[in-house]
Amino acid sequence: MKPSYADLESELAQTKAELLSTRAELLSTKAELSKIQNLLKHALEEIARLKEQINTNSKNSSKPPSTDQKGDTSNDKKKKRKKGRQGVARTAFSPEQIDKHVQCTEDTCPHCREKSLVLNGRPSEVIQQAELILQPFFGQEEHKI
Repeated sequence: MKPSYADLESELAQTKAELLSTRAELLSTKAELSKIQNLLKHALEEIARLKEQINTNSKNSSKPPSTDQKGDTSNDKKKKRKKGRQGVARTAFSPEQIDKHVQCTEDTCPHCREKSLVLNGRPSEVIQQAELILQPFFGQEEHKI
């Protein structure tokens, strides 16, 4: 059965309405595409400018050498302390050379404030300080912790 003239006219009206909405959608999509292309162009220009800025150094610009980027030094061997190495210190003063002895005692641990302070079987630590004065040349103190 053939469609009637009225059916064809209504179908034509629907098609024209769809065409108009599609054209409007196409125009908005073109405007959005143009805006995004413009943003992309500016972003690419900025990336190129920043790459050029990164690649400048004291040899190819007027920048001072102190602003040059340092190379990756993580591959270099880091200096490590050798195990079992003896430290270097001056020899301790003899008891006759010490002018003043100070006995330092603490009621609590300085870190955790525990009342029962135990040295864990280690001998007390001795710190010797030499004070430079005019007469005699050295004044020594011994602190026992």
